Amino acid sequence: MLHALSAGALASALLLGGCARTLLDASVADTHGGTDATAELDFWDGLATQNAISNRDALHALLLTFDLLPEAAAESEDNEGDAAGAVSAAGFEAELQMARQRGWFTEDEQPMANETAQAGWIARAICVEADIKGGVNMRLFGPIPRYALRELEWEGLMDRKSENQALSGIELMATIGRVQDRRTGLVSVPRQDF
Repeated sequence: MLHALSAGALASALLLGGCARTLLDASVADTHGGTDATAELDFWDGLATQNAISNRDALHALLLTFDLLPEAAAESEDNEGDAAGAVSAAGFEAELQMARQRGWFTEDEQPMANETAQAGWIARAICVEADIKGGVNMRLFGPIPRYALRELEWEGLMDRKSENQALSGIELMATIGRVQDRRTGLVSVPRQDF
C-alpha cells in the first residue's frame, strides 16, 4: 500500500512539474537588442544559434520584423551606463506593452522575459500583423493561439507545432522569412522541416 501511494505521489509530482515553462539563462536581445544596423545583425546572428527562444527574443524579433519596436525600448537598450538587468527589464516591459496594444497578449497574460516563447502566441502575433484572417473558427473567435497556429501551418508559413511548444531561433527566422515572402508577394522556396 505504501509503495502504491509513493508511486502515485511521484507520478503526480512529475506531471505537475512537467507543466512548467523552461526558463533560459539569458536572452539574445539583452546583449544585442539595440536598433542600429550592427545591433540588429548581431541579434539575428545570435538568434539563429538558439535551441529555444525566450519571450524577450521572440517579442524583439517580431517587433523588428513588423517595424514596431517602441522608442522607449530602443533608448533604454542603447544606454551603456545602466546595469544590464535594468536595461533588459525596461526593454522587455516596453516591448510587452507594445505587444499588448497590438493584441498579441491580453492584459491577463503575464509572460516572463526569459521563459521559453510558445508557438501559439507567436502565431497569433503574426496573424494580427500580417492580416491573416483564417478560416471560420478564426473569423468567429479571433486569432486565438490554437487557430492562429493551425492557419499558419495550413498556409505553409510555420512548421507543425502544438500551441505550447517552444521554437528554436532558426525556426522563428524561417517562419518570419516565409511571412515576409507572403507579404511582399515573393514566391518562397519549398519549405523544409527543421
